[in-house]
Parts: sequence; structure tokens; C-alpha cells
Amino acid sequence: MSVRMYSNNYGILYLDIRYGNNERIRSSTKLKDTPKNRKLLQNNIIPKIEVQILNGEYNPNAKQTVIPNTIKEYGYRSLKRHQNKRREHVQKAYIQHFENKIIPYFGDTLVQNISAIELMDWQNELMESCTASSVKKYRTVFNGILEDAYKERVNGKKLLASNPFREVDVPKKREVFIDSDDDIFGHDTVECLDIKIQISHLRHMLRLIEFLIIKIRERKELYF
Repeated sequence: MSVRMYSNNYGILYLDIRYGNNERIRSSTKLKDTPKNRKLLQNNIIPKIEVQILNGEYNPNAKQTVIPNTIKEYGYRSLKRHQNKRREHVQKAYIQHFENKIIPYFGDTLVQNISAIELMDWQNELMESCTASSVKKYRTVFNGILEDAYKERVNGKKLLASNPFREVDVPKKREVFIDSDDDIFGHDTVECLDIKIQISHLRHMLRLIEFLIIKIRERKELYF
């Protein structure tokens, strides 16, 4: 009893499965022969089949679901899933955010291996060069992908036990504190600025009043 992986002449991965009373089946995974897909089968699908064979539970007619589970692969799958309920320009923005702000950090990470701490570090790094509102947009895209992964079931089991974003605070605008010793505007300067602003407002008000008085006089002259 064994499970062997091999590739056909078209570069598609197959599983050669021996089970039961010397029975054998060859099954296509419909996955291209790439190192990532081989790792996916070796680490996720083959061990499950081997356990089923050992327990006498293997059913060759049962569909073995293979879900791409790196952030890059699953992310595109998730974005495509929701494209019909988004406006075209919104979908393009989501894809752009995904490719520019998420894939460079997490592209090759397995969905089930991502942690809240990694997401927190990612947000903090983005906050060094982006506004809080922009980081919220990137987070919205990423959170949607991970929510799909949380709802996804592979052979009866959840792909992701929980969405780690639930443990990460939404980014907020950074507060700036100025030490009184380092204040570039001293108290006197601030007061002077305040007075200048008030005087400027007063001048505008006086001009407006003067303008209204002139208009009132003009109207009176029309009647008399």
C-alpha cells in the first residue's frame, strides 16, 4: 500500500495509489508539475490518503479536493470569486493592492501558517511609508482573502482554523506628541499667531459689512 506522485507527458501531476487487496488507481490532480504543487501534494494530500488507506477508509471514488494554499495562489482564487459583486474599477484596485502590498511580503507563505504577529509587523511596516487610510485599504483586501480561507473546507476540514486579523487592531492615524522643550513655536509665538489670525478674520468681516452697506444704499437710491 503506497501513494506515489508522478508527472505525465503534459506536465500534469498524477497520484499512483495502491490500496486494499492489491488494488491500484491512477488519479489526475489537475495541477501543473511545479515545486510548489509537489510540496502541496506531499505535505497535505498524500498524508491524508495514506491515513485513509491504513484505516481501511480510502474510497477511490471520493473526490480529493486540492486547494491552492499559498497566499499568492489562494489570494487570486479569492479575488476572482468575488469579482462579479464588485465594480470593475474596485476589482482592479483590489488586485493592484494585492500584487503590490501583499504578495511581496506573503506570496509564498502557506495560508494556514500565517500568524497575527506577522500581520501586525506587516501593518506597522506599511505605516512607515503609507497613511493609515491606505493601510486600511490593503488590510481590507487581505482580510477578505483570509475570511474566505477561514470558510473554505478541504476534505471536510477548514483550510484556516481562524482569521488571524481578528487579533490585530485596525491601523489608526499616528498621534504626534511635542515636548514643550522641543516646541518649535513658543507660547508667545503661538499667541502672536492667534492674534494675527483673529485680526485677519476681523478685516474680512469689516469688508463684508462695508460691502453690504454700499449695496443697501444703492437699493435705497433706486427707490427714492
